[in-house]
Amino acid sequence: DYASSGVTTGGSLTLTGASFGATQGSGGVTIGASTCTVTSWTHTSIVCSYSAGTGAEHAVVVTRADSVQVISPLSFSYLAPSLSSLSASTVGTAAGTLLTITGANLGPGTNLVVNFGSITRGV
Repeated sequence: DYASSGVTTGGSLTLTGASFGATQGSGGVTIGASTCTVTSWTHTSIVCSYSAGTGAEHAVVVTRADSVQVISPLSFSYLAPSLSSLSASTVGTAAGTLLTITGANLGPGTNLVVNFGSITRGV
């Protein structure tokens, strides 16, 4: 059992179940073709960090230390970012104007940028 979707910038995924094995050993987790880097592994829970990606219905596969693969009946989908509003602290063309961007699934990353025509600014 796990959250079956996440932001396109990557994040953390917790899988809960049974019989994963007491330790990770040579086991691992994949989402589609990408490795989900394991940060915690117990007999009933795995926490891993997934990388940035796009798309829907990626297979989630747990490979135990004994090489047995467990394919989740749930798939994982990346949630596309969306904007719901923009607001500026002042109106005009002066540099340094604060712009507030509100939306969903924007991700926690520090590598976000906003383009104003040919001008790019970091967030």
